[in-house]
Amino acid sequence: MVLSWIVNTLERDLSDNVLFTNVAIEIWADLEKRFEQRNTPRIFQIKRDIATLTQDQMSVSTYYSKLKGYWDELSSLNALEACSYGALKSILAREEQQHLMQFLMGLHESYVTIRGHILLMSPLPTTQKAYSLILQEERQRQIASNSTINNESMAMLSISNKKNGSGINGITKSRHNLRVPTAHSKAVKVVLINNQPATMYKPQSIKLITYSP
Repeated sequence: MVLSWIVNTLERDLSDNVLFTNVAIEIWADLEKRFEQRNTPRIFQIKRDIATLTQDQMSVSTYYSKLKGYWDELSSLNALEACSYGALKSILAREEQQHLMQFLMGLHESYVTIRGHILLMSPLPTTQKAYSLILQEERQRQIASNSTINNESMAMLSISNKKNGSGINGITKSRHNLRVPTAHSKAVKVVLINNQPATMYKPQSIKLITYSP
C-alpha cells in the first residue's frame, strides 16, 4: 500500500525509474539522496543571502520577516537526524543563538546601543524577544521624530507670521475712527489692512485728505 502511494505520487520520469523496486524503504532512500543533492545549491544560496543581508533602509519588521523566511526555508531543507532529547535540545539552542547573532549583525548601525544591551543580557534573549525590543525602539524613535517635525513646523509658521505681520488668517485688521481735516470736519471711518488704509465709509461730498506721519 505504501509502495503504491509513493509510485502514484511521483512524476512520470521518476516513477519509471522506481517502478521495478518492490521495497518502499528502498525507493524512499533513493529519492531522499536524489533530492538532497539537488537541495545543496539552494542551501548554499540561502546561507549566502543570510550572511549578506543587512537592514539598510528597510523597517525592522520587513528586515526580520525576510531573515525569518530564509531560516524557515533552510530548516525545511536541512532535516534533523534522529538523536536523543538532550542532543536535540542542544542543537536547537545552538541554532537559536545563531539566529540571534545573524539578526543583530544585520541591524542598522543606529541600533548599536540597544544591540549592546541585548548582548549583555544573561541569559541571552530569544530572537523573537530581541526583535520585540528592537521594534519597540523603532516605534519610540518614530514618535519622537513626528513630535520634532510638528514642533519645527509650528516654529516656522510663527516666525513667518511675525515677519509678515499677519495673524491667524494672514491679515491683521485694526479699526480706528480717524478724524481727518476736511471741509466740514466730519469723521471718516477707516480700516487698516496690513497697515494700508481702506476707507469703509466716505460720503461723496467729503474729500479725504491723508497726512504722512
